Amino acid sequence: MVTPSVDVDKAVDRAADQLYALSPGDFTAARDELAAAARAAGDRELATALKALRKPTVAAWVLNLLAREHRKELEDFV
Repeated sequence: MVTPSVDVDKAVDRAADQLYALSPGDFTAARDELAAAARAAGDRELATALKALRKPTVAAWVLNLLAREHRKELEDFV
């Protein structure tokens, strides 16, 4: 049986993957929407975990973008 916290962790991982693909300018509004939806569905633990996700710096966002869109080149570089 899967414990609720494991389900929350998986849901946060999926949300983070989706959120960190956005531009930093879109991150906060999208994160807040997801957290509000979780809260409205009665999942306070998930809502709290989502709100804890922080907007990436521009440098972190660029590296994440490179990792998503140019994984092979980035692997060759490092």
